[in-house]
Amino acid sequence: MEPLTLRNYQRDAMEEIQRNWVANKMRVILSLPTGGGKTETAIAIMSEAHSQGNRCLVIVDRLVLCDQWIKRMHHNGLTDTGKLQGKRTSRSKDAAFVVATAQTIASRGVNQDFGLVVIDECHYWHKTHQEVMNAIKPNVYVIGLSATPLNQKMIEFFDAVVAPVSAAELVQTGSLVRSRIFIPNGGKQIQRALKGVAIKQGDFKSSELDKAMRGIEIMGDVVHEWLKLGENRPTIAFCVSVKHAQALAAQFEEKGVQSFALTQETNLDQRQKIITDFERGKIKVLTSVNVLAVGFDSPLASCAIFARPTLSKSLHVQMAGRVLRLFKEKNGALILDHAGNIERHGQIENSLFHKVSTN
Repeated sequence: MEPLTLRNYQRDAMEEIQRNWVANKMRVILSLPTGGGKTETAIAIMSEAHSQGNRCLVIVDRLVLCDQWIKRMHHNGLTDTGKLQGKRTSRSKDAAFVVATAQTIASRGVNQDFGLVVIDECHYWHKTHQEVMNAIKPNVYVIGLSATPLNQKMIEFFDAVVAPVSAAELVQTGSLVRSRIFIPNGGKQIQRALKGVAIKQGDFKSSELDKAMRGIEIMGDVVHEWLKLGENRPTIAFCVSVKHAQALAAQFEEKGVQSFALTQETNLDQRQKIITDFERGKIKVLTSVNVLAVGFDSPLASCAIFARPTLSKSLHVQMAGRVLRLFKEKNGALILDHAGNIERHGQIENSLFHKVSTN
């Protein structure tokens, strides 16, 4: 099995994780910005762990990520791979590498012959993850992957955070593209729309936010500004609800812009077809709710529309990071902020999550 070619900071991260393990800090978070290569770094560590006789388990929190991980692992030489995913389970008992959904692994129990467990997108921490972590033996190596390790409940289950590089440094070294940010109308419309929207559990109340953001004036402004500023770029628009995503997609279609609303209601086969059409240029704008901010890694996307206001810095960084990946002749990225998120949280390049502590 040929080793992966890692960037310097990825090798540094790998070495620091191993130093933590030697120091008996067995559960380590690897924090790299979106597009920084968390998956590749984890695959390199799994490859080395396998060469030392360890089976490896990858735990994901949603179905679509299972197949994404297996595809990336196969691409990098880890072909002895099984899947533990409800009725779609295949070769999980004897495979050297297994990818599993958190729900399935929790219900069936953690197979204790795994020497390394990788938990993807670990900032989306659920009771299921806690059950899995409690079931893992103390001598098993654990890596949690996250661009935004801000969930305090999650951090409590880990011994250390390894974060060798910031988004700003990746932009400066050319590992991520630079972004240009536009705030249409100076953010005045969103300020008016958000007046009176309640806050629940640390973010805007979904039902009230949905009503505010589906105002005809705001949605029309989103389409108008994209036609003026979007440069016909492959675009992802982050929305508040399924109805909001569908309505915004319809607004784009009315203006002759091929668009599709990609939501959790979109089945896996159709989702893959839509993403393929997007990458082939058949669809120009993908509107989304709770889908494209996680696990969507098409580097072609070069324009993001923030149509979802959020008080969550983690979600803000996840959304912005989706358009910063390098791709061929990609000329930077555009962010059209109709949500006031930049004013609340700042530019993604200024997010220094390596200062997070487990103490």
